[in-house]
Amino acid sequence: MADTVGDVVIKNMSGRLALSFKTRTEGFVVAETDSTIIAGAYVSPNISIGDYEKYLDSIHRILSCESKNVIMMGDFNCKSRLAGSSYNNRKGELLADLMESLGYYCINDNTPTFEARGHCSELDLVIIDGRWGSDQYEWRVLDQDIASDHFAVKLIMKDGVLFVTMDRQLPIRPSAQQTERIVERVAYTHRNILEATPDTLTTIIQQEMDKEIRATNRRGQVYWWSDEIAGYRRALQKARRKKTKA
Repeated sequence: MADTVGDVVIKNMSGRLALSFKTRTEGFVVAETDSTIIAGAYVSPNISIGDYEKYLDSIHRILSCESKNVIMMGDFNCKSRLAGSSYNNRKGELLADLMESLGYYCINDNTPTFEARGHCSELDLVIIDGRWGSDQYEWRVLDQDIASDHFAVKLIMKDGVLFVTMDRQLPIRPSAQQTERIVERVAYTHRNILEATPDTLTTIIQQEMDKEIRATNRRGQVYWWSDEIAGYRRALQKARRKKTKA
């Protein structure tokens, strides 16, 4: 389930969760379960303040009439004290106004979700309905390398055991050579492919494509890079996050 321009996607990875598409606009897509609204958001860092305000207005129009509890996750590209930033910029103030008008709050705990060229920020936010208390969820930023300068955010809702993950990867389309490798792997690994159902076949191809994209989407390593240096880098990242939390 994607927004109108393909900037943000909601994907149901659970066979137990009945998730259906509800509505979408540019940079915003909404799905729902029997009791919950799940929204994904992405807004470009390059848009003007006026366009940012219009974007948030569209979110308000969509969510203001909802009676179900809401989970909204996305890259809002703003600086907000509500997410743990040291200051508010104008976009952060506008987002705070939106949350106040809807009765939502941000559950980020100032753990950075973005890192590039030594700079850390809390760009990927989790915003939930105020009717949910802090004892009803667990939230954390994951350490796994996902071939992106953004880290995955995991939210586990205890009521109903709802899992929501956000994983913003660097976008890339498979080349002709990559497509050939994907087809060869699928044909070799799954010998009984002709017996697969359309849904099973789609899942198999998607899994192989994800593997191929992850394998080729890694940042290039210089000649002096080693496993030892990689270990120091991971330790430094964890120490930096702990210091930021403190």
